[in-house]
Amino acid sequence: MWAALALVNNQEFDKAVVPVLVRALQNDNSVLRQVACLSLGLIPYLESEKETVIPALTEAADKRCE
Repeated sequence: MWAALALVNNQEFDKAVVPVLVRALQNDNSVLRQVACLSLGLIPYLESEKETVIPALTEAADKRCE
């Protein structure tokens, strides 16, 4: 998780970090969820790549609003 965040912070947009950050959205720690969410928002995506990220972000947002 921390390695993935370091890559995003350094603008090294390796698509291998996306699954790590998506899994972090399910973490019990709200700070980790928030950082993962923000980091996922910084990564540039092709339209086809959004299919895996947008549902995970929507689910995380829906849980936050409950």
